[in-house]
Amino acid sequence: MHANIRWIAAAAFLVFVFAATAGAKDYEKIEARPPLEKIEAYLALLGTEEDSAEVLFRLGNAYHDAEMIEEAVDAYRRSLAAGGDFRVFVNLTFVLEEAGRRDEIDAAYRERIKKTPDDPVLFAYYGDFLSGDESEKTSVSGAMDAYRKALALDDRCLEAHFGLGVLFAKTGIYKEAVRQWERVMALSPQHRLAVESRRNIDRVRREQGR
Repeated sequence: MHANIRWIAAAAFLVFVFAATAGAKDYEKIEARPPLEKIEAYLALLGTEEDSAEVLFRLGNAYHDAEMIEEAVDAYRRSLAAGGDFRVFVNLTFVLEEAGRRDEIDAAYRERIKKTPDDPVLFAYYGDFLSGDESEKTSVSGAMDAYRKALALDDRCLEAHFGLGVLFAKTGIYKEAVRQWERVMALSPQHRLAVESRRNIDRVRREQGR
């Protein structure tokens, strides 16, 4: 890694926005509780809502907060089987990453890509995952390929431009990194990735002495 900078990719553990539904207030009350109490409450909800993808997602988050990794993985996988959305998948990969189970993450991405091959954000997140493996020489080329596929599907994909900038920065190609981050800022100036892009550009310029 160049210049002792730790570059952060776009992917991150996801929480949720409370939806305007009848049960939203109940979820909000549960979320205010300590992790073990949240687990108990969501397990109780499963008894009335069967395998609700949303309840299982929240249960997985609660297990994660309680550092119960296997239980979190199981809850996220059940949520996905019940129709859980991309948030669930991202959190599953995040928890598996914490446990050092990268082979399982790679398999999960490959399986999801087969099912949804036209999702640019999925390819961008896969690029983030691949670029995080500094032990493999092929990780850079694999990540580059994933980002390129994302941009081929949508050349306005913020996550892909941001991740590509991170990858260029990691390999010391700072001019291209800045160009990608500037693209993020131009596409969506108020987005969180635009804010991170500005910070990264400032760091590059400080490191480069200009």
